[in-house]
Amino acid sequence: MMPTSTTESTVVTEMEIHSTPDKIFAAITNPEQLSQWWEGADHWEIDLKPGGKWRGWGMCNGKVSQVEGEFVEITSPSTLIYTWVSDRRGEPATQVRWDLQEQGRSTLITITHSGFRKQDAQAMKGYAAGWTDVTRSLRSFLYETANETFAAKKDAQKDSDNQDLQHDDSQDFNQDVK
Repeated sequence: MMPTSTTESTVVTEMEIHSTPDKIFAAITNPEQLSQWWEGADHWEIDLKPGGKWRGWGMCNGKVSQVEGEFVEITSPSTLIYTWVSDRRGEPATQVRWDLQEQGRSTLITITHSGFRKQDAQAMKGYAAGWTDVTRSLRSFLYETANETFAAKKDAQKDSDNQDLQHDDSQDFNQDVK
């Protein structure tokens, strides 16, 4: 993982994840997937189109919390840009940009959260930690999903092999009986 950096008005977080841009893009835009890995937001509504609204809400630190915004740009599977309005901080709308760059068998994720004011320095520290947590949760989710898919494929192959063996054994038995 690369460190999170901040400037006067921007928080940038980078992480390389062993997954494809397509799978990552789905994980950050599909409400069912988001609810499985985004901590503090168990419910999502998404109208995935430029100008479409999105909203995520749930319990965070013992309080109901909500974030919402509007999609600015959607270029699947490489770029997602949306506005961000949190009900917890009383801040003006900011903008979040996800850039997904394929790097061989991995993808470099760069999250750029911009539009903060000078007086938002404390909030920016929170977002720097928060985006690091988000990328870690995303990485864990994708790793678990890949392992479950691998295990399911392995189990399906094992079942298929067992059926083939049973079929071969019954043919041998039928030939022996004749």
